[in-house]
Amino acid sequence: MNFKNITLKDVAREAGVSIPTASRVLNNEKFVSDNVKKRVKAAAKKLNYEPEWTARSLRLRKTNIIGVIIPNIADYFFSSIVLGVERFFRDKGKDIILFNTSNDEKIEEKAIKIAISKRVEGIILATIYKNGDVIKSLMKSFGTPFVVVDNKIIIT
Repeated sequence: MNFKNITLKDVAREAGVSIPTASRVLNNEKFVSDNVKKRVKAAAKKLNYEPEWTARSLRLRKTNIIGVIIPNIADYFFSSIVLGVERFFRDKGKDIILFNTSNDEKIEEKAIKIAISKRVEGIILATIYKNGDVIKSLMKSFGTPFVVVDNKIIIT
């Protein structure tokens, strides 16, 4: 089965409008007539259009994603944290990306770096590091806000 990525250009063509007009409609911007809004939204629905996440996040300079890094998803305490965090941020229009480190410091460090490379807007971290120097170093190196749970790391 061959699936084609539906682009904004396809939606604009289907609706009979320009690409900037289709963009304004789909981004809920002003100065578009109701008739045009209906046509563009109908075209987007008919074509099953979904905006390209990476392009949108680059343009808006935000991803609406929060990184959650925990040591063990099977642990009731940590799975409860994940459920609460996911519920809280869903109501705010944000998604989470979850990293399970399997109680491994190397995996935890890699997860932090991956989350930062994905440009998450913040990281909720249940670190297993007893010595917080590595975490402190990562926190200072990047502008990503961290919240540490179930541990204490003192930043000086």
